[in-house]
Amino acid sequence: MYSNGYYNGYGTTSAYTSGAAAATGLAAGLVIFYILEYILLFAWIILYFVGMWKTFVKMGHKGYFALIEGYNEVLLLEAANMPLWNYFMMMIPIYGIVVMIKRGIVIANKFGKSTAIGVLLGIPVTTPIAFMILGFSKDAKYKG
Repeated sequence: MYSNGYYNGYGTTSAYTSGAAAATGLAAGLVIFYILEYILLFAWIILYFVGMWKTFVKMGHKGYFALIEGYNEVLLLEAANMPLWNYFMMMIPIYGIVVMIKRGIVIANKFGKSTAIGVLLGIPVTTPIAFMILGFSKDAKYKG
């Protein structure tokens, strides 16, 4: 008689509401969100390595040195004329950011760019943007 719901005592029916439907919608939304997040993260990593590759080529190194984690940091420290023990000091939270910003400013100045580009190069979130600017800019010439 009441195939789409149940009798509530007042002569009307009320459809069953399922928490499963809401959970399914939430799960689908989260899956889409995480897929988009990983696509953006992958694009950010690609921009980082492409910009670093072009920057290393301008510095006179082989481009694939940018792909070797650790060694690329050593080459950047050498380009900034900083001691290599700073590589290990960059792992200390506050001091590491200071070292990376100082290194970025020196490298940006060697490319003839402003201190603002150097700060972008030193802050980990904006590093891909700065490497793209240094690597693809026509007027950025490395003055080692």
